[in-house]
Amino acid sequence: PASSSCSPETLTATLARGVTLDAGVFLSPVGFDGAAAKDNRFWSLSNLGVGLPFYLTGVRVAAPLGENTTLTGGVFNGWNRIFDDNEGKTVGLWVDHQLPEGARLHALYIGGADGAGDRPWRHTVDLWADLPVGPASLLIAGTAGQERREGGPARFAAAQLAVNVPVTESWGLGARGDVFYEVGSDDALGAIFWPTSLLGEVTVGATHQLAPGVIVRLEARHDRAVDPVFFADDPVSPTETQQTTFTLGLSSSFEAIARQALSEPQ
Repeated sequence: PASSSCSPETLTATLARGVTLDAGVFLSPVGFDGAAAKDNRFWSLSNLGVGLPFYLTGVRVAAPLGENTTLTGGVFNGWNRIFDDNEGKTVGLWVDHQLPEGARLHALYIGGADGAGDRPWRHTVDLWADLPVGPASLLIAGTAGQERREGGPARFAAAQLAVNVPVTESWGLGARGDVFYEVGSDDALGAIFWPTSLLGEVTVGATHQLAPGVIVRLEARHDRAVDPVFFADDPVSPTETQQTTFTLGLSSSFEAIARQALSEPQ
C-alpha cells in the first residue's frame, strides 16, 4: 500500500547498519489503504481508508530486525496535521514483517492528543495481514481505539476483508467488505469519525491494465448505516441510510510509464 512509502516532502538520512531517519510530511502507516489510486486494489477507499489518517508530520526512525522485519517509531503532530494545534505530541510504534512466501504482516500502535485545545489522548491499535492464497491475495485488517472523555470513553473498532484474483495477465477481479463501529461520542467533542454509530460497505470491482502504469477500474459499491448519513434529493441534509454507486475510473502513473520506457532497449 502507499501508506508504507515515503512522499516527496520527506527528507531521509541513512544511519548506521541500515537505520533510516525520515523528517517531514509522509503518508500514514495506519491502515492498509493508500492515498494514491494507483497503489490500491479498488478504485474507492474502504471506510477504514477514509476514516484513518492520510498523512503524518514529524520524525520517524526505522531499524531492521532481522532480514525481513522492520521496526519503526516516530513523533508526530497528530492525524492529518502539518502544524499541531494542541499541547501534546502523537507517538507511534509499528513493525512490518514479510514471510518468505510473500505474506506481509503489519502491527501498529499510535497515541496522542488529536484536535485543537486541551484534548484527551486517543489510543489506536492497527493490524493487517496481506496473504497470498494461490494466485489470489487475501487482506484481513482491523483497527480499534478509544479516547477518555468527560462523559466516559469513546471507543471505535473497524474491520476489513478483501480478496483480489487475477483472471489474465491484464484483468483482475476483487471483492471487499468492511464495517466501522463507534460508540460513546455523544458529548461536546462530537464523533471521532462519522455521524453514526455503525457504517459498512460491500464493493466488487474489475481491474484492467491497459498499459504499464495505466489502469482502468469498474466498481459497484453499496454503503449502509444505522442513521441517515447519505444524500438524496436534499443536497444539504442527509436523508438516506444506504446508497449504491457505480464508478468507472482511470489512473495513470507517470513513474511506472517512465520506468517501462527506460527498461526498453533503445
